[in-house]
Amino acid sequence: MNRLLQRLSADYNESYRQFSDMLDRCADEGRDPDAREQGILDGLKADMEPLGERIVELRAVEDRRASTLTAMLPDGVIDTTATPLTPGGTGPIHQPGARRHPLPSLQVGETQLRAVMQALETRSAYNEPLEQVQTRAAIETPPGAAVPFWSYPIIPTGVEGRLAEHITTRPADMGNSVSYLAVTAPAVLGSVAEGAAKPDSTLVVGRRTATLVKMAAYSDVSLEMQMDFDSVMSMVQLELQSGLIRAENANIVANILGDAGILAPAVTGTSGLIQLLQVKQAVRAAPNVGQPDLVIINPADFGALAGELAATSGLLVGGTEAVQVGPQETLWGMNVAQTVGITKGTALVGVSESACFFLRDGPRLIVDPYSQSTNNLTRILLESRFSSGLLNPGRWAKWTVVASE
Repeated sequence: MNRLLQRLSADYNESYRQFSDMLDRCADEGRDPDAREQGILDGLKADMEPLGERIVELRAVEDRRASTLTAMLPDGVIDTTATPLTPGGTGPIHQPGARRHPLPSLQVGETQLRAVMQALETRSAYNEPLEQVQTRAAIETPPGAAVPFWSYPIIPTGVEGRLAEHITTRPADMGNSVSYLAVTAPAVLGSVAEGAAKPDSTLVVGRRTATLVKMAAYSDVSLEMQMDFDSVMSMVQLELQSGLIRAENANIVANILGDAGILAPAVTGTSGLIQLLQVKQAVRAAPNVGQPDLVIINPADFGALAGELAATSGLLVGGTEAVQVGPQETLWGMNVAQTVGITKGTALVGVSESACFFLRDGPRLIVDPYSQSTNNLTRILLESRFSSGLLNPGRWAKWTVVASE
């Protein structure tokens, strides 16, 4: 069963569940629905009617496709003796003992809907992990059975990592901006004699405002493509999410680089790795005394630094390896976040907790089979509203990368 049909069936049955639960609650209380409840019931019923019509149309297309493919494939490839999934039925699946209420009949076979409901018991059509979507066809195919070409899972596509997962994340307030406090001068304590006046810490905290940005895009997928390639919806969603991650990363990088309070230490090392160590030590020095644990760097620059290490047969300082590669790369013990959102030749070093990602909305994924239905298209939209900033600019430093492979 194609993904579009599964999603529409899930929407229909969710509306039915809400409809049924509301009527059951009124019956348990011994009353008829009030005006507000009746309005909700009418709205749910209005939502289900076009859904049911669309599901019947898609089911007919699915049956025609299955019949055509069965006729084209050699004998034995598809088990033609199995009971076909034919249209016709009495509506949504009901649990034993559940009440039935008069609703627009959804003319889809009981076997078909039962399969959909079983598949949806542990997932939502809008938040299933992509890797589950991509491999579902392979997982659900019986051992030894042939997998039609449209059901092969797509090749997993790696995406750029999210900087937001490395730094502090906070929800943004209502409105188009978020206000937060940032330390512009650190606290300094002094030695005080017994009974003497205590000095001012000289701590300075200022209010800042970050303007939220909205990033959004859509892609249209034809019904024919959905029928021909079972994984196309997952592929499109994955690529939209990848684009959103790159937009988030670019916003974080731009706001850190644009903060006048970050450090720009002078370095004199003879190699890129030694200069990076000097930048790390500059962030650790007074007055801010941070413990940098994150390097944001362009992938090309990270490759150059790693190449430096290879050219010198490894570099150990105090028993610590300067570069570590693997699932989580490190430079001088600091986690590395590689992103194309930072220009080649520039890197950032800082305390991850001192940077903040403010999330207002999303990421919101919308699968819209209706607005473009006359064009035989399903529109997939992804949007998010966010911003970022530094909670302590003095614990971040900018570095001009000097490295050669």
